Amino acid sequence: MTAVDVVRAHLDHIDAVDARVGAFRVVRREAALAEAHAIDTALTRFALPLAGVPIAVKDNVAVAGEVCTDGSPACRSGPEPRDHPVVARLRKAGAIVVGITRAPELCLYGTTDGPGTVSRNPWDTARSPAGSSGGSAAAVASGSVPLAHGNDGMGSSGCPPRRAGWSR
Repeated sequence: MTAVDVVRAHLDHIDAVDARVGAFRVVRREAALAEAHAIDTALTRFALPLAGVPIAVKDNVAVAGEVCTDGSPACRSGPEPRDHPVVARLRKAGAIVVGITRAPELCLYGTTDGPGTVSRNPWDTARSPAGSSGGSAAAVASGSVPLAHGNDGMGSSGCPPRRAGWSR
């Protein structure tokens, strides 16, 4: 299979399940397919450990060209000029960012209930996937992506939020 085939299959799955699960704030369909095509045509693709693997990124880490809201409609400052180092490393390994996952407002609450949508546990939608990385957890648990970025919004997990120690 090509990276485009894999990414397209995951995007189709997101289309089928995300209305019920609410894992994603943004799905990067066209951008992800373009990134997958670039992986497929790269001469170095066989040396990339994550070549063509679809991933999701929590909405408190910068993805170039996307708006990072930290789970709050008040934080919309425009598209990010560059990737956070975590995203840059994942992309350097060949991962394809298919979407930005939901986070609670300012990533402070234990329930992922962003504006207009609540992320749900895909195995029991009456329950929350919990935590500030609930959107990422729901994305993986629903089979929408095999890998998703998550962190502790306050930085205690050792994976710093978008602005900690990194300036735009």
